[in-house]
Amino acid sequence: MIVAAMWVPALGGDLIAYSALPDPPWYGSEALLAQLVAASAIVLVIVAVGTYQLVGRTLQPVEDMTAELAEITATDLGHRVPVPAHHELRRRLPGRVPIRTDLQPGVLVSCDRLLIARLLANLLDNAQRHATTTVTVTVRAEDDTAILAVFDDGAGIAPEHREIIFERFARLPESRQRDPKGTGLGLANCREIAHAHRGTLTIEDPGQGACLVLRMPLAD
Repeated sequence: MIVAAMWVPALGGDLIAYSALPDPPWYGSEALLAQLVAASAIVLVIVAVGTYQLVGRTLQPVEDMTAELAEITATDLGHRVPVPAHHELRRRLPGRVPIRTDLQPGVLVSCDRLLIARLLANLLDNAQRHATTTVTVTVRAEDDTAILAVFDDGAGIAPEHREIIFERFARLPESRQRDPKGTGLGLANCREIAHAHRGTLTIEDPGQGACLVLRMPLAD
């Protein structure tokens, strides 16, 4: 109950008048409770439908690839797996500047091919973004180490920034200008992939521009 008290003057002496009402429920009234329940049900239905559609659109490319892979057999190799436009498995499109290669044959490493492909794609994207006229990729063996180097003839990276760019979300002013929508995760992910393969990813000074060098153990 909710109780209120008030002094009341009277001929025989002052009195105290009390008034009591039932304590209202936390939901206010039954009508308000019914409205809240109905509104909550509508919101839940909208969220559930939206989530179902979003997840369906997201997973549809994966389902298409899975279905196509299931149809590929040893006697029917003409099928091709549909790959989304931004998937890591895409065929690489021409970049802003040409890529020249100097690849020593027979340099083999044991690796996760998808992860190394992602690393190489990130390095090439980064090099083409900052290059002035060309990007050069070299592969060679040195003792028991395979070496992949990606050169660009851009402005280069100052010595004091050559470790910072491997930190997550780190972005230099030039990088922000050339790629405003970037996340600053590309080179950080590349170094993690290198470390996962018992390798290293560093920046070396080519004299002009930038040179990112991946070193990994040669395969037995």
